Amino acid sequence: MENFSSYHNQLVELFYDDEFDKLDVGLLLSEDDDHILLKFIDHRGREDGYNLINKRTVNIVKINTPYLKRIALLQEVQKSNSYNHPIFQHENIEIPNSPLLHHMLQLIKDKNWICKMVLWIDKDSVFGFIQNIYDDYVDIEYLGSKISVKLEDITHIYMNATSQKIDYLIDKQLGIIT
Repeated sequence: MENFSSYHNQLVELFYDDEFDKLDVGLLLSEDDDHILLKFIDHRGREDGYNLINKRTVNIVKINTPYLKRIALLQEVQKSNSYNHPIFQHENIEIPNSPLLHHMLQLIKDKNWICKMVLWIDKDSVFGFIQNIYDDYVDIEYLGSKISVKLEDITHIYMNATSQKIDYLIDKQLGIIT
């Protein structure tokens, strides 16, 4: 899929590889030539961070499905519930006019957000905090290990998601992280 402009600011289902392989749901915020930016919505209707997605991985986009209508309803219910713990809080971000990948990498680094990068190679992933950003690669660190990732190898970046924050807090409580 090349052009996502007709889906901007809409709740969408994004499918990868085939309709039953992988699904993300969220509000499509922006796109550039290579990437789209999604405000990720979990299966309970809660905002759950952001997902920067390489357009080449998406093969189906759906809107106004019964599932999305259910998610929209759950979002309304969430507004009246008390998910006030900081772990459930997600801030809005300014959407750039510049290329998304470098802008979002810089934002993740500046805000010290935890992130998960999914890679083209065997669908492996890297989890941690961005330490350095270069023209062709990024350094990500977690548990004292630093890994350099080529930008061209990244298919998705999940950032500041509740599940990532929980994993980090668990590691911290267990003393794995100081």
